[in-house]
Amino acid sequence: MTKYLFRMDDICPKMDKEKFLAYENIFKKYTIRPLLGIVPDNQDPNLNVNVIDNHFWDKMRSLVQNHNWDIAQHGYQHIYHTKDGGILNLNSNSETSGLPFSQQLDFLSCGQRILSNEGLSTDTYMAPSHSYDKNTLKALVKLGFRNISDGYSFYPYQFNNLNFVPCQMAMPRRMPFGIYTFCIHANTSTSEQIEILENFIKQNKKDITSFNMICKKRYNIPFQKPLEKTILWTRKLIKAL
Repeated sequence: MTKYLFRMDDICPKMDKEKFLAYENIFKKYTIRPLLGIVPDNQDPNLNVNVIDNHFWDKMRSLVQNHNWDIAQHGYQHIYHTKDGGILNLNSNSETSGLPFSQQLDFLSCGQRILSNEGLSTDTYMAPSHSYDKNTLKALVKLGFRNISDGYSFYPYQFNNLNFVPCQMAMPRRMPFGIYTFCIHANTSTSEQIEILENFIKQNKKDITSFNMICKKRYNIPFQKPLEKTILWTRKLIKAL
């Protein structure tokens, strides 16, 4: 069995509204429900493409309430404080990895409170730069989070009292088996990439699902965490060649 889902990173009031709208129209056209990674209090200038959208929070609430889109807390301010790649070690920067537990808890709770105040409470987390460590996971559990969109396994797995739904690719492609999250960055997307995504949806609509639907089903497929470590090690080895 193969299933595909989409997530959109770096969702904030100053993102590229035109590109976001292009994706929004495609997802609505085919009744696809992506996972939106909302930065609660964006302070990263690299994500500020447009002037502030004063209707941003209203739009997010509408997508959730009227179209059943899923949301995740995407960090807190999207500011990198360390060079720690965390458990996955995919990137050499992090908003939280390497920081003391108390500081991570404070960051994450501040972000959680902002989303809650906007009527967008969620129990799903999405780490900036895919970087989180054991203290991040401990803080997330303490705050009531249940799901994380991240990882390099073929199927979801449970680790440290959290459900991990893998997020392995940027560009959609057919795969023989597994659960695959395609990670979209609207700010840097090209028209060609948007077209590729729509064509993929047209050809694979029956195999596309949502984050929430994946989380409702508990996958008990063994060895996903060790497999993830092997995949990451192989990926690192290939990069070094």
